[in-house]
Amino acid sequence: MMLMIGEQIYSILMITIFFIEVSAVGYIPYIGKLMNFILQSWIYAYYCFEYKWNFIEWSLSKRIYFFETNWAFFAGFGSPCVLATFFSSQLISSGIMAILFPLVRRRNYALDI
Repeated sequence: MMLMIGEQIYSILMITIFFIEVSAVGYIPYIGKLMNFILQSWIYAYYCFEYKWNFIEWSLSKRIYFFETNWAFFAGFGSPCVLATFFSSQLISSGIMAILFPLVRRRNYALDI
Protein backbone atom coordinates (compact mmCIF):
# COMPACT_ATOMS: atom_id res chain seq x y z
CA MET A 1 0.00 0.00 0.00
CA MET A 2 2.78 2.45 0.91
CA LEU A 3 4.60 1.63 -2.31
CA MET A 4 1.51 2.56 -4.32
CA ILE A 5 1.18 5.86 -2.43
CA GLY A 6 4.86 6.58 -2.99
CA GLU A 7 4.51 5.84 -6.70
CA GLN A 8 1.49 8.15 -6.95
CA ILE A 9 3.37 10.98 -5.24
CA TYR A 10 6.38 10.44 -7.50
CA SER A 11 4.09 10.35 -10.55
CA ILE A 12 2.48 13.65 -9.55
CA LEU A 13 5.90 15.25 -9.05
CA MET A 14 7.12 13.87 -12.39
CA ILE A 15 4.08 15.23 -14.25
CA THR A 16 4.36 18.60 -12.50
CA ILE A 17 8.04 18.99 -13.41
CA PHE A 18 7.33 17.87 -16.97
CA PHE A 19 4.50 20.42 -17.22
CA ILE A 20 6.88 23.17 -16.07
CA GLU A 21 9.38 22.03 -18.72
CA VAL A 22 6.66 22.09 -21.39
CA SER A 23 5.73 25.63 -20.41
CA ALA A 24 9.36 26.81 -20.42
CA VAL A 25 10.20 25.20 -23.78
CA GLY A 26 7.55 27.33 -25.48
CA TYR A 27 9.74 30.41 -24.97
CA ILE A 28 12.72 29.07 -26.93
CA PRO A 29 13.04 31.03 -30.18
CA TYR A 30 12.42 29.29 -33.52
CA ILE A 31 11.98 25.69 -32.34
CA GLY A 32 10.09 26.36 -29.11
CA LYS A 33 6.60 26.09 -30.59
CA LEU A 34 7.35 22.80 -32.36
CA MET A 35 8.91 21.30 -29.25
CA ASN A 36 6.00 22.59 -27.17
CA PHE A 37 3.57 20.88 -29.53
CA ILE A 38 5.37 17.52 -29.27
CA LEU A 39 5.74 17.71 -25.49
CA GLN A 40 2.08 18.64 -25.05
CA SER A 41 1.14 15.66 -27.21
CA TRP A 42 3.13 13.41 -24.90
CA ILE A 43 1.64 14.86 -21.74
CA TYR A 44 -1.95 14.55 -23.03
CA ALA A 45 -1.32 10.96 -24.10
CA TYR A 46 0.23 10.15 -20.73
CA TYR A 47 -2.78 11.66 -18.94
CA CYS A 48 -5.13 9.50 -20.99
CA PHE A 49 -3.23 6.27 -20.48
CA GLU A 50 -2.43 6.80 -16.81
CA TYR A 51 -6.03 5.91 -15.88
CA LYS A 52 -5.79 2.61 -17.70
CA TRP A 53 -2.34 1.82 -16.33
CA ASN A 54 -3.51 2.47 -12.78
CA PHE A 55 -6.53 0.24 -13.36
CA ILE A 56 -4.42 -2.69 -14.59
CA GLU A 57 -1.92 -1.93 -11.79
CA TRP A 58 1.22 -1.31 -13.80
CA SER A 59 4.12 -0.05 -11.71
CA LEU A 60 5.45 3.41 -12.42
CA SER A 61 8.72 2.03 -13.78
CA LYS A 62 6.80 -0.18 -16.23
CA ARG A 63 4.67 2.79 -17.34
CA ILE A 64 7.70 4.98 -17.91
CA TYR A 65 9.55 2.22 -19.79
CA PHE A 66 6.51 1.58 -22.00
CA PHE A 67 6.09 5.28 -22.65
CA GLU A 68 9.78 5.73 -23.54
CA THR A 69 9.84 2.75 -25.90
CA ASN A 70 6.65 3.85 -27.70
CA TRP A 71 7.26 7.60 -27.75
CA ALA A 72 6.23 8.04 -31.40
CA PHE A 73 2.87 6.35 -30.80
CA PHE A 74 2.16 8.61 -27.84
CA ALA A 75 3.15 11.72 -29.78
CA GLY A 76 0.63 10.75 -32.44
CA PHE A 77 -2.03 9.74 -29.91
CA GLY A 78 -1.92 13.09 -28.12
CA SER A 79 -1.55 15.28 -31.20
CA PRO A 80 -5.29 15.56 -32.09
CA CYS A 81 -5.96 17.11 -28.68
CA VAL A 82 -3.05 19.49 -29.06
CA LEU A 83 -4.10 20.43 -32.60
CA ALA A 84 -7.56 21.29 -31.35
CA THR A 85 -6.24 23.51 -28.55
CA PHE A 86 -2.84 24.79 -29.68
CA PHE A 87 -3.90 27.87 -31.62
CA SER A 88 -6.68 29.19 -29.37
CA SER A 89 -6.78 31.14 -26.14
CA GLN A 90 -6.40 29.50 -22.73
CA LEU A 91 -10.14 29.72 -22.01
CA ILE A 92 -11.17 28.20 -25.34
CA SER A 93 -8.46 25.54 -25.08
CA SER A 94 -9.67 24.51 -21.64
CA GLY A 95 -13.22 24.13 -22.92
CA ILE A 96 -12.13 22.09 -25.94
CA MET A 97 -9.97 19.86 -23.74
CA ALA A 98 -12.87 19.34 -21.33
CA ILE A 99 -14.89 17.96 -24.24
CA LEU A 100 -12.11 15.98 -25.96
CA PHE A 101 -10.37 14.43 -22.97
CA PRO A 102 -13.13 11.97 -21.97
CA LEU A 103 -13.55 10.91 -25.60
CA VAL A 104 -9.84 10.30 -26.10
CA ARG A 105 -9.51 8.56 -22.75
CA ARG A 106 -12.39 6.26 -23.69
CA ARG A 107 -10.72 5.51 -27.02
CA ASN A 108 -7.57 4.22 -25.33
CA TYR A 109 -9.51 1.53 -23.45
CA ALA A 110 -10.21 -0.10 -26.80
CA LEU A 111 -6.47 -0.37 -27.47
CA ASP A 112 -4.82 -3.61 -26.43
CA ILE A 113 -1.92 -2.13 -24.48
